[in-house]
Amino acid sequence: MFCTFDHTLSAVDKKSLRSALPNAESVFSGSASGPANGPRSVPLISSRSFVGMSSRSKNGCVSCRKKKKKCDEAYPVCGLCARRNTPCIRRDNKKAKTAEKQTIKKPKSPPLFDPDDLLDNMLRDLKNSQGETLALLDPSEEEFAPMDESQIVENQNLPDSELVKLLHRKDTRKFLKPTVFQLFTSKLSPSITVPSNVLTQSLDETGRLFLDHYISFITKEITICHSQESNFFFSYILKLATQDSAVLNGIVAWGGMFLLGSQNEEAREYFARSLALVQTRRRQIAAQPTLKDFMALATCFLVLVGAEISTGDIKFWYHIFLQLRDAFSEYGGLRKFFEDTKHANEGKWIISNYFFHDVNATRTVLSGTHEDMNTYKDIFHGHKILETDEYGLDPFQGSAAELFLIYGEINDKRKELKDLEMRIRVLESSGDESATEKTLVLNQERDDFCRASFEELESRILESKPSFKQLEEISDNRDLLTLHLTWFELHQITMRLYLRMVVKKTDFRDHEMVALREHAGKLLDIVIGTRMQSILCLTLMIAGVVHCDEASRADITAKYERLVRSFEVKNVQNCWLVVQRCWEIEDELLQRGEPCYVDWCDVVEDFGWEFCLC
Repeated sequence: MFCTFDHTLSAVDKKSLRSALPNAESVFSGSASGPANGPRSVPLISSRSFVGMSSRSKNGCVSCRKKKKKCDEAYPVCGLCARRNTPCIRRDNKKAKTAEKQTIKKPKSPPLFDPDDLLDNMLRDLKNSQGETLALLDPSEEEFAPMDESQIVENQNLPDSELVKLLHRKDTRKFLKPTVFQLFTSKLSPSITVPSNVLTQSLDETGRLFLDHYISFITKEITICHSQESNFFFSYILKLATQDSAVLNGIVAWGGMFLLGSQNEEAREYFARSLALVQTRRRQIAAQPTLKDFMALATCFLVLVGAEISTGDIKFWYHIFLQLRDAFSEYGGLRKFFEDTKHANEGKWIISNYFFHDVNATRTVLSGTHEDMNTYKDIFHGHKILETDEYGLDPFQGSAAELFLIYGEINDKRKELKDLEMRIRVLESSGDESATEKTLVLNQERDDFCRASFEELESRILESKPSFKQLEEISDNRDLLTLHLTWFELHQITMRLYLRMVVKKTDFRDHEMVALREHAGKLLDIVIGTRMQSILCLTLMIAGVVHCDEASRADITAKYERLVRSFEVKNVQNCWLVVQRCWEIEDELLQRGEPCYVDWCDVVEDFGWEFCLC
């Protein structure tokens, strides 16, 4: 039997192997024609050309069919099984054909289930299948012939954008489904995981592909978690998605935006659907929200915030974050939510995730945290919520919640200092002689404030320690434990640099700044390329802007390029744009003989961005 491509596949052409998806944003729009700058250099495949010069075996053994190899059908053991020394199992063709007919006549209906049992089974299946390549999508779809090996070879060089288009074509699905998934680049689809039917029954092929990318790639890429149990983006959100369509649409949108670009039309449709559902629910429960409803609501908002930030958004995520802040107010406040969920790890994760985005937002640097820092300190330091009920390592904060609290306090001090300096400038520009004495008093007040703030916060940074309770889960893994402690030390140095930038406004050429910068660079070399790189955006910003000479800039640039090669979160690229602009300003200052000091947050404000260093 020969398989042929018909004329509708005339867009197929060959290109060299690639490691990234080009022009992903235009996958679902535009023609399939070649580049506009000239004719193709490779001939098109003829509509009459044969793909595959030998027929596929119809009665081959199960092992050969699983490996998609042509079976020689030798009895009792075929040649491939003999060489591999594996059992050679034959199919019962009559039973297979009967089952196929029954499947075609009467499609399987979803079984009745107990929700709790199903959720546990679904998560267990996901864990078992994670990292495995799937050969068949669903037992009910065996009427689709798997792609012949020669077809796979023929299409090896198709761009991912064309492969996604082929998934939509009814006239080619029977040839391309399901093994077409194997042709996606390994970085874009490292493993095809088909989760429980509860998750996928409402999704089309594209939605399933997007969901797979969330499960197999995003849940690993954006967190420092080394186990699925402590990774709430996997264990909690997927379980919630089986019950909540807003959350399901949100993670499908996230997968699509990450895979095909933040403005991909189909991914955006899922995003808009999720946002509409969660906004409707917020209005419905505003008068009397229940804890269960609010947790689903908050989780969905956090999913949408994460989808926007990780794909490079610098504005819309903040509008969604403000909706979540208002939703907390409608519930009764963050403190009430903490009291209601103090022993539920899912509730702790929601609070931690909300705090992490709050403290890392540039709007917070300018105006202070959206929630009072005393509330955060009471929750994380007073009650130590991340150290109870076997919460484990936090997906974003790791074991360093204490340092992130200090970072929030530094930002609050920055705001107080800015307000004080504004009062001084107003008095100085007033021209009033009586203002001179007031200005002197305020200047002294500012100096005292800076000195006291620096001494207090510097001491707390130096005395800070990682949460050994949270590190217990990796205590038997020496390498992993060392990596977490290295990252904690790097974050300590980052906070010491930032404190000097904000409170003392130290010249970046100062010997102490240079020493801290160089120490941070050595630790960055260790952390980049590991799971800890998912929380390096803040460090890259602070440790990046303090480089004033070409040699040190070349060194940090090499580190950045190494980071973006192994970490695809687009927010890092936005961060680097800010760093480069700071360097331009520093060069101008040095040319004028002025101190080498730039406030990176002012640069973000000049850009008109709502930036989050996540």
